[in-house]
Amino acid sequence: MTIDEAIAHAREKAEQNRNRALHFNTVKCIKCAEEHDQLADWLTHLKEYQQLEEQGRLLKLPCKVGDTVWDIDYGIPFACTITAFSFGECDEDTVYYAQPDGENNYSSPEELIESEFSDLVIDEEESDDDER
Repeated sequence: MTIDEAIAHAREKAEQNRNRALHFNTVKCIKCAEEHDQLADWLTHLKEYQQLEEQGRLLKLPCKVGDTVWDIDYGIPFACTITAFSFGECDEDTVYYAQPDGENNYSSPEELIESEFSDLVIDEEESDDDER
């Protein structure tokens, strides 16, 4: 059964249940018709997503607004909160997030820091001297 056939079947069952409800005046048939309509709507929505995916137009973002990601500024990692996504220019406060090419997937920011900066040793005394 294709998705189009499933949508048509759900719409047909909804119509049959509406007709039954008219003849037998039952709430059960009305509820069943509404459920079949809802199923057809969901399947239609799913079909739209499938078509977008087939066309290469479905974008799966690596994170959502509100997520914390890590940025590296002058070799120092720091946490940023995603406030917006844009496909063009953003204001200066917008954080851009680039998904690794699939070879480096980190389960936590700490894992990223350990992986990327394992050879970097910060001498706290030296950094205190620089601040003075």
